[in-house]
Amino acid sequence: SKRDERLPPELWSIIIDFILDEIRQPYQYCSPEKFPRYQARLSEADHLEGDSDLEGWRNIRSVCRTWRRLAGPRPHVNVMRVHADLSTGGSTFKGASSMLFHKQVDEQLIFGTLVRDPTLTSNLTTIIFSEDRHWHGIDALLDNPSSFPRLRCLSLLSTRSRRPFWRRLEEGYPQLVSLTIRQYVCGDEGQYTLENLEILDISSWRDLELSCPSLKHLSIRQACTDAVIEFLMKHGDQLESLLLDDNALFRLLLRSEQFWSMFPNIQTLGKQAGGKGPPIPPPNHPLRHLRLLSHPKLLTISMILKDLDWFSGVTHLHVRPVDLHTDTMEQLRARWTERKVKVVEVPNLKLVSTPRLGSIVASMVLAVTCPCWLPILVCSLPFMRRTGRR
Repeated sequence: SKRDERLPPELWSIIIDFILDEIRQPYQYCSPEKFPRYQARLSEADHLEGDSDLEGWRNIRSVCRTWRRLAGPRPHVNVMRVHADLSTGGSTFKGASSMLFHKQVDEQLIFGTLVRDPTLTSNLTTIIFSEDRHWHGIDALLDNPSSFPRLRCLSLLSTRSRRPFWRRLEEGYPQLVSLTIRQYVCGDEGQYTLENLEILDISSWRDLELSCPSLKHLSIRQACTDAVIEFLMKHGDQLESLLLDDNALFRLLLRSEQFWSMFPNIQTLGKQAGGKGPPIPPPNHPLRHLRLLSHPKLLTISMILKDLDWFSGVTHLHVRPVDLHTDTMEQLRARWTERKVKVVEVPNLKLVSTPRLGSIVASMVLAVTCPCWLPILVCSLPFMRRTGRR
């Protein structure tokens, strides 16, 4: 019978978890190819206008009651005001893997509830603060690490708090994998080690000595200080991705003529279009992805081609459409075949859903309506994710 050809719920649960895991824990799947997109999403968190990355989760839940149950609770919560259900137990937060705190939020009330009830944060792996005013929330987070045992990704506008920031972060969250500080790095002088940090997106600093032995992906903004230069020279050989604004890159080049030997494993490099760049990479260097960062002027095709000529081994060009001059994207696409370079659009201001997730969800729906597709779907799952969980 047709019923016998259907997969049992236990197997569907494995398949759905496999698909949604990248939504719940995106930092686990950050690769050199995906880092520009990942960095853009967290660094512009204060401008996020929606949660369209949840489209795949919604599609799965809309298939049937069983899939709705297997998809689980809402992965992301945008905390835009004091939720009315806090007085009844905070059901909005239960099961969420990430929370984005907007301005005009009563953080004392919300974090007081989160700290008192550990069931609300049992799946919470990502916290994003959109404003510089979130002192109460940051202090509550750093003072109560036992209430956020699964936290792996933290995004802040600045490190301003009423008490030392870095010491509490080092001691309370050694398991942190991703840290974003979008504007101001201030506070505690001294030496600090973040053992498991793999992704760092940060503005420059002066009197801080950081050590990140697991670091793989790094983005530095604003004027580059001596402390940042020393950090780059210390961690350069372990980096797979490096995004530098033009000032930082220029200062780094002044300090060392051996740029590519300093970064022998870089696969993704970010620089300002048309600005001063490093020497031409050697033929055997693994660099394949070029991210052109924002420029005072809109990017033209001539500016972009100049960089592509310089980095002749690049196979992927990452740009934001909003940074391009009129018709530049169309001209780039017209040259895809000629240049053998794929243009990858970096999202701007707003989260967008990933094509991969949409295609997998479509395949799952097809498998439900046509049971003969089930074996093909199950066998294809390992190949649907190009970069697996590390």
